Amino acid sequence: MHSKGLTNLIQIASCLDSQESLTGDPLSFFTETFRAAALRKETGIVYYSDIVEFLRDEYLHNSNQTPHFISQWTGREQFVDDAQRLDSLRRKLHEEEPAVLEPLTTTGTTMTRALATSPLEVLRAAESLVITPDRLASFVDKLFDTLSERLAHHPFDDTFELQIAEHADFTVHGATVYY
Repeated sequence: MHSKGLTNLIQIASCLDSQESLTGDPLSFFTETFRAAALRKETGIVYYSDIVEFLRDEYLHNSNQTPHFISQWTGREQFVDDAQRLDSLRRKLHEEEPAVLEPLTTTGTTMTRALATSPLEVLRAAESLVITPDRLASFVDKLFDTLSERLAHHPFDDTFELQIAEHADFTVHGATVYY
């Protein structure tokens, strides 16, 4: 803290507060992308601006996850003063995953992700991307809770009566649904 306030503040979030991002093992796409951004330069200074620009470009067309950046900086702030300091991390990653780095497209965004070398590892990696019943239930619950809350306090509630019906299954009662 400087006597005149904060200086050189950098905050990088994986998504907007209206979005959700997942964490876990294996690393989330955002964390993998952040790591790829930091490791992409092998010599010289790695600046935070290098990382921010890489993240911006990787998520430019992804409407489901939008990294959020807050900064008060000069653009000269260093993530690491010499990229070779990250060589031990590069070696460790190479030992753990002796895979070739190839692009993986998800939700319109190209991510750099180490692909597995065996068919079983490829299937395990793909399975980790599949939505689980618990994740889906949590998402649907949050979606409808948020929607109900917003509708309950909307200006048209003086004109219309709001009725919310919850069902334990996905059967539509009293209506015909066309697809």
